[in-house]
Amino acid sequence: MSAAAILRDSAAAGVTLSLSATGTIKATGDQSAMDLWLPAIRAHKPGIVALLAEGANDKLYKAARFWLLHFPDREPLTVALSPAAPHAEVLAIYPAALAAEPIEPGRRQPDTLLAGDQEAAVLAWLAAIGETDEATIADVLTRCRRDADARAYYLSRAGYAVRDDDRRCCRQCGNLRSGVCVVARPGGQVSAIRGYRPASPDMPQRCAGYLIRTAQC
Repeated sequence: MSAAAILRDSAAAGVTLSLSATGTIKATGDQSAMDLWLPAIRAHKPGIVALLAEGANDKLYKAARFWLLHFPDREPLTVALSPAAPHAEVLAIYPAALAAEPIEPGRRQPDTLLAGDQEAAVLAWLAAIGETDEATIADVLTRCRRDADARAYYLSRAGYAVRDDDRRCCRQCGNLRSGVCVVARPGGQVSAIRGYRPASPDMPQRCAGYLIRTAQC
């Protein structure tokens, strides 16, 4: 397994790798997932450090939360990452992408205050992924209070049901079977290569190909 594959697959498992101030690898996330991935991370440490350093040292592609991804066989895709990720790490997470551009979206002020149950849901999610840094937790809550897009993103990660939101997750769609979108076609309702597997099936989005999942007897 390559260093890029470890970055991609460990991130998909909920493990976030970053460089510390001393140049060592810092891993955060679910403890059981970290225990599973630590042997591979240690075995490929030089390559992983090089990939992480490449993004950290590249001024044109500094760490960002929002990225626009370009693919050879489907429309560009906007993704949100938490925590912010550098260019090399984004391409490692999305290996099918030809290029990635950082996006600094305009901030939309929320229409309502952050409700107590919403804050509790975000805090529970942060605890579940092993985030204990008080400054990071405070930053997330501040974003949820001041930025409507950030609030929607973190509440979606926390599994909170946002009222009056017409977006749906791929995981909720009846066209997603065994992790594969069965209606994906280049230029179709779901413009993607046949056999497309959503990289973020829990990310709320609007899709013309969405199909309400029905119960099977």
